[in-house]
Amino acid sequence: MTERVGQSLGRYRIIEKIGAGGMATVYRAIQTSIGREVAVKILLSSLAAQDEGFLARFHREVQVSSTLQHPHILPVYDFGEYQGSPYIVMAYLKGGSLTDVIRQGPMVLSEATRIITQLADALDFAHKSGVIHRDFKPSNVMLDERGNTYLADFGLAKVTDASVQLTGSRLVGTPDYMAPDLVSEKGVTRSIDVYAMGVTLYQMLSGHVPFKASTPMGVLMAHMSAPIPDIRIDRPDLGEAVQQVINLSMAKNAAERFPTAGDLACELHGALRTPQGSALPLLFTDKGGEVIFTNSFMLKLLGRPETEARNTVGRPLREVLGLDANEADTLMRDVCKIGHAYRQSLAIRTKSGASLSISCSGTGTFDDKGECVGADFTFLQLPTYSQTLDRSQGAEYAFDTGERTLLQMYFMSQLDGLRALVIRLGGLRLGETLERILNETSARSGWPFRMKDGRPEITNSRPEPFIYHGLLAKAVAYATSVIGAGVVHKQMKAVDAQMGDRSLEIAARLGLREITDNRY
Repeated sequence: MTERVGQSLGRYRIIEKIGAGGMATVYRAIQTSIGREVAVKILLSSLAAQDEGFLARFHREVQVSSTLQHPHILPVYDFGEYQGSPYIVMAYLKGGSLTDVIRQGPMVLSEATRIITQLADALDFAHKSGVIHRDFKPSNVMLDERGNTYLADFGLAKVTDASVQLTGSRLVGTPDYMAPDLVSEKGVTRSIDVYAMGVTLYQMLSGHVPFKASTPMGVLMAHMSAPIPDIRIDRPDLGEAVQQVINLSMAKNAAERFPTAGDLACELHGALRTPQGSALPLLFTDKGGEVIFTNSFMLKLLGRPETEARNTVGRPLREVLGLDANEADTLMRDVCKIGHAYRQSLAIRTKSGASLSISCSGTGTFDDKGECVGADFTFLQLPTYSQTLDRSQGAEYAFDTGERTLLQMYFMSQLDGLRALVIRLGGLRLGETLERILNETSARSGWPFRMKDGRPEITNSRPEPFIYHGLLAKAVAYATSVIGAGVVHKQMKAVDAQMGDRSLEIAARLGLREITDNRY
């Protein structure tokens, strides 16, 4: 179908071919009436020629899927038939597909959780609307320039009979994500999408699909009878909780799977909050690339004692990680321009000068105007990560129950003061943005914190103290970006003046009082 480039398909002018599969070709095109870039998927004309009911199914299924309006479902703008070829017009995204991301290597758990959460919300919305995807897989997940995901091709599997078809020994369709119930003729339910999401999660974390065989039929038989592989063989840094999520997603019996995709995502968030899930090196920066927070796992990765955390604050990312200046600048530019950056292999240097090869996932933090105000980075050392990091988080900062209470009171007081200041000087919308940024940071990092209507809540009776440092550093970075460093520093000093000596002593031990001092 490359001959279509340069031609017009009704009101759409074909610009270039951007993808092809067994039953369709996708082009980038321009909708000439309004000059909008779109993606046009043109199905093979032979499909309609060989099947009398094809066009009726096509119009029926695409009509239904086009009504699905959701933030993480790829919008369908138009569909029809032109010179014997059915076509669908969709939003054009420049971020590639989830398949492209997976090819870069295994993802850190926090990034996989972010993506699964978006897609689970999309699936649940579709399922409640009575629509089953039937062909959930990474190549049907598109990304925008900020790394947000969009599920595409609802209903096309049903149109093209892409669910399992057996003709003698021949299997038609890709079996890598097919649930056993598609073959057993027990009916198509939303559970097949949950299963495919479980397979996709396994692939995101390991870099490959769970079952391999020399033939498609062999893969299908493995889905039906082979044990679910243990993700920890490839990823020893992941805990039992992650494996349990995979097991409950890919159960052979549909009745034993998660009832909904949302349930899967919820349990994955729980796994992220377990000691194994949260034992990842974290580093936050402001919009200029200066470090505002490192957790103890990051310090251990760099060969630094926890008492040096304050020495990293205010220093450029390139200095803390020992990166080439161009690499550090490119990393920050990607995060702030497209909202996301991933490096399968990045060489950093420890305090002693030793070189470490790590993977890095970065996510941008944006204000209500879409301006970048900072970045969150998660790191993973492979393949010896589980042997490199000591799980004794906070060993050098031991706090008893009474001290933890005072520390939490200090954190809450400073956070309340910053939020009130931002609202007073910038309006309620800035306060809501601060709340969103803190909630997003907490969710990405698997921290037991949430904020609703200005009320912060710690959802764990004994949160790790470093969480307070990370969230307060993030709040200060945002407040500084919108109302200025001087007024923020003055506000925090005013709160300090109202706190007791014991609270100030404990806050100083964790470095909370130096969050602004070290930088401004």
